Amino acid sequence: VPQIGRISAAGNNFIVVWEEMNETNTKVYDLYYSNISSNGQNITTNIIFNDPNMRHKAPDVEYNGSNIGVAFRATDLTTSTYKIMFGVIDTNGNTIVNPVVLSDVPEKSADRPRIAWNGENFGVVWKQYPAGQTIGQVWFRAVSSNGTPIGNATMISNTPKTSDYLGIAADPIKKEWVMVWHAVSASTSKYEVYFSRISASGNVAVQPKVIVTSVDSMQYPGYECRMTKHRPPHFQWRLPPDPGQSCT
Repeated sequence: VPQIGRISAAGNNFIVVWEEMNETNTKVYDLYYSNISSNGQNITTNIIFNDPNMRHKAPDVEYNGSNIGVAFRATDLTTSTYKIMFGVIDTNGNTIVNPVVLSDVPEKSADRPRIAWNGENFGVVWKQYPAGQTIGQVWFRAVSSNGTPIGNATMISNTPKTSDYLGIAADPIKKEWVMVWHAVSASTSKYEVYFSRISASGNVAVQPKVIVTSVDSMQYPGYECRMTKHRPPHFQWRLPPDPGQSCT
């Protein structure tokens, strides 16, 4: 059964990636890819990443004008560790760069990577728990167009709250990234939305700050963080029922 599909525009077509249980070994999940025309015709479908010792899940995908970056969580079935990984495929689903590890987390907690292209590099953000804790951290790492990780992974947030449901968007003019995420306060159990900005060099340009606080109910506040077409560009996040409020 296909699960957790993610989609990105690729020229005149759309690309979709999803996880699917392996029919031979149900402990293994493979990643699939489809190239879809603008009228919904399936042009190509391929298994893009599969490994008998890995469970591939929670993929995200981004087109950079030439090739396609895919970020995902992989569970090593031999060691039970979680890895955030990144690979590059072409528009036919052929592997150009085999997946590389962006974060290797022995405490089994890295999950839900999200990816954005800033015109020069990919930016990948994910959630991660410290060993033995349930406090969700937010981590980031830049990746070059050829799939090479740049520098080290950077911890963006270590607030005493459960951080989850991240969204990321890129500014192709300043070559920066912005991100938002959902956090639950440990003291009040209220829901909050955090915002941060990452420079082109991968450093924190704006420290995490609360842009919405003391909400009783919230779901996926950062699921869509997108750059508008306004000039100058600015970013928006979505929090139902309001369809668009400024991230900045």
